[in-house]
Amino acid sequence: MKDQEYLRNNTRIAAMKEESLSRREFLKVSGQVGLGALALAVDGRALLLGQEGTTQWLHHSFQSQSGAAWIREIYLEAREVDWELAPGKIIKAMAYNGQIPGPEIRLKEGERVRIVLKNTLPEPTTIHWHGVDVPNPMDGVPGITQDPIRPGETFVYEFEARPAGTRWYHTHFQEHRQLDLGLYAPLIIEPAEEKELAFDREYTLVLDDWATGIGHPLLSTRAGTAGRRGNMGGMMGSDVWTINGKQYPKTEPLRLRKGDLVRVRFFNHSMEAHPMHLHGQSFKVLAVNGQGLPAPIVKDSVDVEAHMGSVDIEFIAHNPGDRFFHCHKPMHMRGGMVTLAKIG
Repeated sequence: MKDQEYLRNNTRIAAMKEESLSRREFLKVSGQVGLGALALAVDGRALLLGQEGTTQWLHHSFQSQSGAAWIREIYLEAREVDWELAPGKIIKAMAYNGQIPGPEIRLKEGERVRIVLKNTLPEPTTIHWHGVDVPNPMDGVPGITQDPIRPGETFVYEFEARPAGTRWYHTHFQEHRQLDLGLYAPLIIEPAEEKELAFDREYTLVLDDWATGIGHPLLSTRAGTAGRRGNMGGMMGSDVWTINGKQYPKTEPLRLRKGDLVRVRFFNHSMEAHPMHLHGQSFKVLAVNGQGLPAPIVKDSVDVEAHMGSVDIEFIAHNPGDRFFHCHKPMHMRGGMVTLAKIG
């Protein structure tokens, strides 16, 4: 009964927001930005982030029903996109706010968050908060904790961000297909009390594989489609291997200065483990699958477990040059799972 009441209240909040001035204001501005948007309530304002870096401030804010605490509000849109893995290599995919992976959400442990998902896909969807201790009605399992969000509908997820760690959010509707098509993104919950190191640079690297031609070379036309991996979970059908949705040399490099203290969070969305290796540098492994290690381990390669595995590392950029940073499996490296750590 408690869960049902929570869900009814959540649905009522969503309906009210559709009629509110602030909601209309958000939709108006998000239409101006273009390819999807992310809004964050910060100091009584909502920051709207466009895919191309465009920002606008919406002058409204949100409080809990008791009025005792501010609630951060985030807007997501699930929709179909044409996604460019590499120049001229375009696939049909699904994305949050027009990007693969979706926008990184970063919260403080214990922070209350309200996430408004608008479904503009031609099919239902939901979001699951992987590794987060959410109330049952907010868990995103269609037919169990909520009805699927139908095309054109909006659903409001509300929860406290716990526990701290490197987490995910992703679709849970026909996830074998919608996940393969791109509906996933990082969710980072920073400790509430533990003092974080003052990193000079932080990067999140999401690892994935794509079957664009069922084992053939990457298509040079727009005919490629995300997903449709082979029977071995990517081993037989994948022909493109990406970092943050891009195939090398389209991947974005890590731009560092000598002496920078750097944190890198790896997320593995593919069905194979990836031994990630950084040339010319060793690093400390801080956490595996969201759990901090009692004592950091110094390595120059680290395995990121298959399908939702994560690893956090840190290093001091002490060795100048363009340093190769890649999966050490030859097929994956050849398929594009490579970036550069450019240390100036």
